[in-house]
Amino acid sequence: MSLRQFFFYAFLLGGVAVLAWLAIPTPSVARAAPLVEEPWKLPTLPSYDSRNALATLTAGGLWGKLAETASPPAGEAEWRFVGVVGRGEVRYVIIKQGDQSEQTLAPGDSLPGGSKILSIENDRLCLLINGNKRSLDIYPQGRLSGKMSALPNELAVTQTAGSNRR
Repeated sequence: MSLRQFFFYAFLLGGVAVLAWLAIPTPSVARAAPLVEEPWKLPTLPSYDSRNALATLTAGGLWGKLAETASPPAGEAEWRFVGVVGRGEVRYVIIKQGDQSEQTLAPGDSLPGGSKILSIENDRLCLLINGNKRSLDIYPQGRLSGKMSALPNELAVTQTAGSNRR
């Protein structure tokens, strides 16, 4: 093949390629759909009566039964803690029993239920209840949290695990 024939075939092949490229249709520009304002509202939720579910859970006793609150014996009035005071190194607990005036108790004294007070701290008492040492938190929320808390109506007794708290 001569150089002249080579250029002729190359020119011919280039022309066919240009014609094929021009024959391809150009892509059409996509048009955005016109915006139509639609009213918007929240979906309605189905109504639900939770009383039946709560009654079912309560009747099932999933978490066990609550211990019945023990009422004081007939001859003994209810009592509650009023506060803790200190005079020097000695601390006292103030309790109120029924309609009587407040009583001040020191370590070694007995509470109305018969428990003996072993020691008194700012936020807890160490008691001897039925021969076991127990720690009674006076302020369950904790005074060390920076919050002054009101005296609770009922105080929880927690057992100390073999340690003497003083």
